[in-house]
Amino acid sequence: MPSAEHFPKVGALASPQGERMAIQFLTGADSRMFAQLFILLQSFQDLGASAAIAVCDFGLSAPQRRFLEERRQLAALPPPRGKPLHPWYYKSSLIDFLPREAEVAAWVDADMVMLADPRPPVAALVAEMAKDGQTFATCVDDPRREIAHFLEEIEHGGGNVRPFRELLAQWRIAPQQHPYLNSGFFIVTSRRWLKDWKKTTFEVDEHFLWEQNAFNITAWRNPGAVRLIDPRQWNVHGEALARLTRRSDQLFCEEQTVMVIHATSFGERHHSVEMTSWSVAGRPQTSRLRLFRDPALRALQTSLFDRFVLANEASLVKGLGG
Repeated sequence: MPSAEHFPKVGALASPQGERMAIQFLTGADSRMFAQLFILLQSFQDLGASAAIAVCDFGLSAPQRRFLEERRQLAALPPPRGKPLHPWYYKSSLIDFLPREAEVAAWVDADMVMLADPRPPVAALVAEMAKDGQTFATCVDDPRREIAHFLEEIEHGGGNVRPFRELLAQWRIAPQQHPYLNSGFFIVTSRRWLKDWKKTTFEVDEHFLWEQNAFNITAWRNPGAVRLIDPRQWNVHGEALARLTRRSDQLFCEEQTVMVIHATSFGERHHSVEMTSWSVAGRPQTSRLRLFRDPALRALQTSLFDRFVLANEASLVKGLGG
């Protein structure tokens, strides 16, 4: 368990009913995804929520860790023995990064952009979940696609999802009856749920999206505990990115106000992964970034990235090992 001083102070947020709860927003990255964090962290900064989010260390360099420590935004674990793990193993180990005082974990993928302060609506969601006996909230990956469709699509393209099929059979989860879930944004109020997700991820053989498939297994083992939240608000990605409209400086997806946009899509139809050149204090850098193909969304990412670099120039020189 990481020590408490690594984290920003866990925020005690009030639900609409006036209840107080300790909610910790978390994201994660390894050294290759460090620069991607700039976009997400600046989006939280612009919303006055910078202190609400911490970064899980999935394999950052020592200078990168120091940079985040100075910002009080590092969630670190003791260095692993042996070969570093794939980042998905660290993500599924969220239970190990969550500070003891946190009652709720709200996960945000590093390639997301937050468009509105998530703290009040997440507090409201958690209160509704408690009332309804739910401990887990997330979005479907595609509203038109159940797990069975996901399996067929991946196998048709030559991908290996046999271990996923075996787990579904083992837990008697009917793939035709449940939607496939996306692990980009989710809320968990149960440490047991997080422990089960970690255990399932580490025990299953590696295959196509094994961490996210273990996420689905953990969720659908207890369907009554699952709250499905609107992906048009909380995780706009894939084909939904093409359905975005803007009115009065707000983004909408099919008339739903958007909170979170996510730079991911099947076959990179609506995003691309690019080696991007930039500089800090006159020093040239190259980083791998996940960028939207839509010009307006890409311009938003670029603005957030540039402003983060400018505001943190001196610290970044050290954080990049300069």
